[in-house]
Amino acid sequence: MSRLPSFAGARRQQPLLRIAVVCGDRGIAATGQSGASHHLRGICEGFAGLGAEVELWVQRMAAGPQVPAAALPAGVSVLEAPRGRLPGLLR
Repeated sequence: MSRLPSFAGARRQQPLLRIAVVCGDRGIAATGQSGASHHLRGICEGFAGLGAEVELWVQRMAAGPQVPAAALPAGVSVLEAPRGRLPGLLR
């Protein structure tokens, strides 16, 4: 098993990686309370914690008015696909 590179002492002026996490499932909301929503945010939080610039593309931002919104990870840009469709390049 290979080890992850160490980012300790790395300059944070420019991200080492740019990562787009794409969730095409309309049933998973970025701020939802489901296990899948928590997992998605956890993945993004982990990448951002390693110094990566992270964009999370989702089909929908919120689970609904009756579901309390969960906090989004710091350092992660969350983008909702227009009209429920992912941009052409990400489909």
